[in-house]
Amino acid sequence: MKKLHFLLWAWFIILAATAQDNFSYARIIGTYSSDFDYIDMVDTRTLKNDYGGSSNDAFYRLTITKRMSFVIYLIDTEHDGSTALYVLDVGRKQIQSMFNDNELQLNISLDPGTYYLIGESNSPNVNRTLELDVFARRPLSDLSPTPIRNYIVSLTPTTGLADADFLVNENCLQKID
Repeated sequence: MKKLHFLLWAWFIILAATAQDNFSYARIIGTYSSDFDYIDMVDTRTLKNDYGGSSNDAFYRLTITKRMSFVIYLIDTEHDGSTALYVLDVGRKQIQSMFNDNELQLNISLDPGTYYLIGESNSPNVNRTLELDVFARRPLSDLSPTPIRNYIVSLTPTTGLADADFLVNENCLQKID
């Protein structure tokens, strides 16, 4: 009986330790000064509900040293709930939020600093698998071409625009070579 009691206690401690997912235990995306892509899938059954709606939250922390344009996707892989994405600054002040069914796409430009991305899926089944895709590019406005140095700029539309003349930072990914 003592052995069973000990095993149950150990199991509870392990579950409690793995369930911590808040600002202090945010997943680290990294520190960047140039273009990058980041993709992660997380099972929310091991997480806690520390922000936003009633579902468990996936917390991520990101630091950028130069202004960057982001396209961020949050996908509910079970496709039966609504997703929510929050962008907060290092002081935990909400900068932007977005809500949508099953998946969402957020386009945002951020100045140098540390940010939190918080994703959740609000649905009848709160045990979800969420996919977070982050694509970051330096904006064209940050370029300083000189007579000695040329740039090649590649634009990849993220929306279904019929005319390339309307591509701007918010609806395309930019790659600078």
